[in-house]
Amino acid sequence: MSKPRTRTWLKRFALASLALIVLGGGALFIGAAMVLRASLPRDSGEAVIAGLSAPAMVDRDRLGVVRIRGENFEDTARALGFVHAQDRFFQMDLMRRRAAGELSEMVGAATLDLDRSMRVHRFRHRAAIAFERMPDRHKALLEAYADGVNAGVADLRALPPEHLVLRARPAPWTPEDSLLVAYVMFDMLAGSEASDRRLGVMRAALPEELVDFLTPDTTRFDAPLIASANPHDYSPAPIPGPDIIDLRTIPEDNGADVQPDETPIDSLRGDLTFLPIPNPTGDIALGSNNWAVAGSRTPDGRAILANDMHLGITVPPVWHRAQLEWGDRFVAGVTLPGLPGVIVGANGHVAWGLTNTFIDVMDLVRIRVDPDNPDHYLTPDGPEPFTLHEETIRLQGGATETLTIRETRWGPVIDDDYLGAPLAMRWTAHDPEGFDIGLLDMMTAETIEDAVRIAADWRGPPQNVVIADDTGRIAWTVSGLIPIRNGVSGAAPEYWSEPDAGGEPVGWIGWLDESRRPAIIDPESGAIFTANNRTLPPLDALPLSTQWPIGTRASRIRDTLLASNAHTEADMLALQLDTRVELYDEYRDILLETIPVDDPEPLLIRLRELVEAWPGRADAADPGHRLLRDFRRTLHTELFSALTRACIELDPNFSFSWFGAEEPLRRILEERPDHMLPHGHESWPEFLRSLALDMAESIHQREGALDRPWGEANPARVRHPLSLAIPAAGRWLDMPETPQHGDIHAVRVATPGFGASQRMAVSPGREEEGILHIPAGQSGHFLSRHYSSSHADWLKGAPSGLLVNENVTSFRLTPAP
Repeated sequence: MSKPRTRTWLKRFALASLALIVLGGGALFIGAAMVLRASLPRDSGEAVIAGLSAPAMVDRDRLGVVRIRGENFEDTARALGFVHAQDRFFQMDLMRRRAAGELSEMVGAATLDLDRSMRVHRFRHRAAIAFERMPDRHKALLEAYADGVNAGVADLRALPPEHLVLRARPAPWTPEDSLLVAYVMFDMLAGSEASDRRLGVMRAALPEELVDFLTPDTTRFDAPLIASANPHDYSPAPIPGPDIIDLRTIPEDNGADVQPDETPIDSLRGDLTFLPIPNPTGDIALGSNNWAVAGSRTPDGRAILANDMHLGITVPPVWHRAQLEWGDRFVAGVTLPGLPGVIVGANGHVAWGLTNTFIDVMDLVRIRVDPDNPDHYLTPDGPEPFTLHEETIRLQGGATETLTIRETRWGPVIDDDYLGAPLAMRWTAHDPEGFDIGLLDMMTAETIEDAVRIAADWRGPPQNVVIADDTGRIAWTVSGLIPIRNGVSGAAPEYWSEPDAGGEPVGWIGWLDESRRPAIIDPESGAIFTANNRTLPPLDALPLSTQWPIGTRASRIRDTLLASNAHTEADMLALQLDTRVELYDEYRDILLETIPVDDPEPLLIRLRELVEAWPGRADAADPGHRLLRDFRRTLHTELFSALTRACIELDPNFSFSWFGAEEPLRRILEERPDHMLPHGHESWPEFLRSLALDMAESIHQREGALDRPWGEANPARVRHPLSLAIPAAGRWLDMPETPQHGDIHAVRVATPGFGASQRMAVSPGREEEGILHIPAGQSGHFLSRHYSSSHADWLKGAPSGLLVNENVTSFRLTPAP
């Protein structure tokens, strides 16, 4: 998407919003205030929803968390739709529009590039197919929820402020719109497009030995859930010799681009949708944590589950808290506005949590256009015509644009590569078998076997699903449709138009058999843990993906869980807030080795003092942690920019990043071969000291000292998207910027705009002792008392209760006459 054009629209929107909020006097101000308050959610009285079988009650506690009591499951879905619409309808509207490529109809040409990129996937068409394929119980749930959403919008006395400013009249909500919201999450969590493109450039530009060294599929930091006894599981490639690459001969080039290892999620494209969006600093991490301990590791035999999903932290937040009750059942946890149920939570029998698996379910296919007919492409069976689809993009004001999409047997053509060759995308999200809302069945699971089966059957972005039950048992499995490949790795763009040596087709040849789906029930250790890391032995993991986030968080979680047999919910929250970062111990040691106590440079002496005093944690008050991070990042950039210089020359848009890049960096620093010494430096001690001094001088020149606390450099910056364009709007729309603890390699992941989108710790059957909090608040309306009511507990890590235990406000929903 064009950033200048986006900023133009954001400024126009924000200025208009500010005019409503702060400008004008007398009647104008009073009128604007009345209109804005007319769009606040209902908190008393009575409203009507068609289709209800009996009246339903909606209670809210002091934080605005809702408790919905309905006659049956569908009635609670109707009531949840009503509440979501009143609290978050603009967020929901943007999400469905983003998935469908329909933002420009509401906001104009600023989002045209984004709409074009999304229309290629034809998600509205796929949502209609997915709905028709669904079982009747899911159709009924989606239809009931849509009834509630439309009733909730109709009950508002004015549309949300954003719709008023944009003069947008939103279309009624449909069941397919809920599926579009789910597709947004699929797009965000299960994409590898940028990584595949990156590796393709590396393979074309660099010697094979160098590519293997820079892109390890195992590292010393791995902490698999299922370990192997094979001593060769960690088998790093050797450092390429000087005959392959010699950094002493590569002059410095400031044009090289290297991303730090806090790599943005490849498909993290959430502009204008209130979903996770790139932080203005570019400092975005990856990850989520979930774990469970069995009754053998608690004092009273209860199993406890903990989950904190790491996403962009925005206003309003991704999740909406709810407690649903019908008949003798209940479920409590976090919901996603736009979907009719609890995504992560507990129901008295089981509790479940999610982390992203990073299983590769998206491949890029290089297309050979038929040289004799450009309307055809080559396949193993000969030339085939492109299937053409015309999509009409409507713009605000009435203008339209027609987009022609070329489809192949493998998927739509999404773009050209750096050489101008077409790239098609093979992705499970495009497959009718690859998408459903089966996760919502978890709300009614009664046993751990039920829950494992539901998780394994769910088709969506592949997730680590960790489960605990009310008998003290725990389990883990992975969800999603997992492709089986022949003749291709899926890690980089490849041609699928020729058969393999045996004459068999290459590409995806089927799906992982359910008998081979990874799963654990009742582990002997009494503990299960995932943190986006590789969970399986290398030979089992390699068919699923070629890279995984390193296991620094997973190993810390594992070691903490196995160190005690008396865990409680409070202990789980304490682990979620843990800031120990062992990764930086090595960089502290390097700096202390590099800078002698009698170094003649005072700035380096001060640097040494601060680093030596570092407590080993990412604490907000400590300046040493910030300095270690900067030193490591500087090393990362200096070495990898030189090693990948040829990639920039081949593709100016190339930017090096790899989840396991810490491994080759450590190898170089440990062995320190002469040919890996960057150009212009005499020795490794001189290079490291020069790098430390340059870093210290740069910080001192910019800030006047080296003592800036880590929390000031890494504040919680929880912003409304509009304030990114108009900072003055942040006074009303943003959460206060606050120093925070945490780091991307700590269990407590925290960067200025990324971190724990929720934290939950719960024992099934003892939900009244459970803990749950989210950032910001329940409401997306800046005048609501619940716009920021949850933020303080989230920021401080206070143990907010999972359940609603006090009704501050209540209203009644009744069937239509």
